[in-house]
Amino acid sequence: MSILRIAYILKCNNEIFAILFRDEKDEFISILAENMEDLESCNFSEEMICNIENDFYIIDENGVIKGLTALGQFCINCGLNRLIIPKIVCDIEVKIIGRDSFRNLNIETVILPEGLEKIDKRAFKDSKIEYLKIPDSIVVIEEKSFKDCVNLELVEFGENLKIIGSSCFYGCRSLTKVLLPEQINNVVEMAVTAFGDTGKFEVQMI
Repeated sequence: MSILRIAYILKCNNEIFAILFRDEKDEFISILAENMEDLESCNFSEEMICNIENDFYIIDENGVIKGLTALGQFCINCGLNRLIIPKIVCDIEVKIIGRDSFRNLNIETVILPEGLEKIDKRAFKDSKIEYLKIPDSIVVIEEKSFKDCVNLELVEFGENLKIIGSSCFYGCRSLTKVLLPEQINNVVEMAVTAFGDTGKFEVQMI
């Protein structure tokens, strides 16, 4: 049986969402909080706690997320497969996911904050995302933002989306369903160039 030692406790909005452990070989293992049987039995110290609002993301003064800090990248490299992007990072409101910021990242889930307005070019290109929910606040998704996300199966759009860039979902060959609010059906024509060669998938109005 492996002996695990806590290396980092990752918190968002003061709630634990993942724990990074070291095993007896000094290798790192990442476990999501919901997969921990008994968090209460873990002996936490303040030195272990990382609040992702301050420690995980690089952000500029205009609210543009530029990517991960060294700690953020380290956690992903150690098996963390979920990104939670908070509404506020380093006391700055997140407005834009910057171009190439999470490109080729080995993550299965990304949770985007309400208040986010734009996803820039190639932001999540070649990532391993399986499900994507676009917040209602997002107005623009730039070209190739999710291009070649080959594991993406379901996309749910928010109701205020105005622009979907060309080739945005090109190459997402696992896609089976797209959920579109009725009030944004004016973007359907743009979606034709956005989805490109993804093959057949169901479009459902919600």
